[in-house]
Amino acid sequence: MKNLSLAVKIGAGFGIVILLLVIVSLFSWRGLSGVDEGFTSYRTLARQTNLAGRLQANMLMVRMNVKDFLLTGSDKDIGQFNDYVQKMDGFIEEAHKDIQHPERAEKIDLITEHMHQYEKGFRRIVDIRNEQNKIVNAGLRDYGPIMQKSLNEIMSSAKEDGDAEAAYEAGIALQDMLLGRLYGQKFLSTNAAEDFALVKAEFSNVSKQMSILDGLLQNPSRRALKDKVQEEAKIYIAAFEQLTKVVYERNAIVTDSLDRIGPEVAEAVEFVKLSIKEEQD
Repeated sequence: MKNLSLAVKIGAGFGIVILLLVIVSLFSWRGLSGVDEGFTSYRTLARQTNLAGRLQANMLMVRMNVKDFLLTGSDKDIGQFNDYVQKMDGFIEEAHKDIQHPERAEKIDLITEHMHQYEKGFRRIVDIRNEQNKIVNAGLRDYGPIMQKSLNEIMSSAKEDGDAEAAYEAGIALQDMLLGRLYGQKFLSTNAAEDFALVKAEFSNVSKQMSILDGLLQNPSRRALKDKVQEEAKIYIAAFEQLTKVVYERNAIVTDSLDRIGPEVAEAVEFVKLSIKEEQD
């Protein structure tokens, strides 16, 4: 009986040990599974953090290329802009797949929309730059020297013929025209409304001088030159007014669109990064 009791006790002891081993194994398995899931989750968050960092870095480079293009108008800056935007699009596409957290996904949607607007704004700025160059090269840069040459011819021939009054008035017209061109060059740097007003004022003076010369000049060749200058001055100021329109449009795009969207994208990316970091911690 005692031997049977001892056998039962020994069997029960082994049973308890086995049960304890099963329990420990079960908890160990669950613990290891939790650790594995934790590492998997952390690794996913780490990838998302890296992705957000790439978005942030590429957006910074996109904005830098825009700033450089506004200063230089270089094709190199356009090419680099295109490269970084292409990378940005790839990262955004990847973010849409990997980042499913509702608030973060909403920010990625915002970044996507803003980037489309940003790229559209920059493309228009490139077009405006081409329009500006065309106006300057075809309208302003050509007609300025031509008017100067015509007025110099009026002055010289009038002086040779002893027509001092006509030579004097032509000299005043030349001075007004040169000042107008000088203020025009200044406007290209400042884009200031007051500089544009000075351009218009000086060319208005040129027009007045042409009216004065119209009553003074009798020589047919000088009158023809006067008419030529009068017509070219109208073309010049019309081209300059067109130039101001595209310059102001460009400035509005930069101020109202690009300078607004850039920081908003940066803020959205920063939100995603900090949100992921909080979950990682």
